[in-house]
Amino acid sequence: MTNQFFSSILRKIRKLTLIEMLIILIVAVAILFSLFWFSRSKKQVIIDLVAQSSYYPGGPPPQYWLTNSIHEQDKIYNEFGKLVGTVNKVQNVDYGGEFRYLRVSVGIDALLNSRTQLYSYGNQRLRIGDNLTLTIKNVKFTGLIQRIHNSEDQNIVSKKKFRLKLFMRNVPIWLLKTYDDSFTVYDEKNNQIFQIVKVLSVKPSTEEVAKVEGGTMQFVESDLHRNIETEVQLTANCELGVCYFNEDQPIKIGMQVWAQTEKSSVSYAIITEILEEKEL
Repeated sequence: MTNQFFSSILRKIRKLTLIEMLIILIVAVAILFSLFWFSRSKKQVIIDLVAQSSYYPGGPPPQYWLTNSIHEQDKIYNEFGKLVGTVNKVQNVDYGGEFRYLRVSVGIDALLNSRTQLYSYGNQRLRIGDNLTLTIKNVKFTGLIQRIHNSEDQNIVSKKKFRLKLFMRNVPIWLLKTYDDSFTVYDEKNNQIFQIVKVLSVKPSTEEVAKVEGGTMQFVESDLHRNIETEVQLTANCELGVCYFNEDQPIKIGMQVWAQTEKSSVSYAIITEILEEKEL
């Protein structure tokens, strides 16, 4: 029965003229194109991006001359010069040296595939974990996609303010003198995100080697370094129960925190106690 069916189909195809076959082919292509075209719709999508290292994957964040060139409300253009979006938010924080953390939230015109529910921009599918390159004003910006959503209100990130006790080992005396309530870090909108409230204790550091006898090292108190405890307050972004300072420093006992001001720095400060936390 099946063989007879296919034999009859083949006989009918052989009877078709060339023009008839071309017409059938054109109709089939048109149907397939319509299914593909109408499965996509134009949508405004919000994408949160973190700037990638200018040097190598996993390297330091980009340099100041790139990060300081991007601002809120900057326009985004495609490769043909057409306006396709706007920068909604910018987080630009000192990393140390010539480097700065840069995180950008942009709203761009994208196509949503109703079948796969994937967005695409140009010839690229938008997926968390992929890099996306945009022309922002006159800047070529490449960022790692962290989040994709379709509304500014669809925000799964909350903010908390923490009061922490930090322990720092072998702090040079000349650096210790900068640790008071004037040690304050601000974000790009001049909001305070980190401050040393006070120094709680200063104790001798015993990390200088006096001599080695019989393979045993003997340590003496250092005249140039101190072990200190400080109380600090900072603002962190929280997601799925975990809070992060500067997006990548977890606020957990035993983890380390570092921060930079224009003239000083805190490095490798270990969280020893969470004194207070509250929602903002």
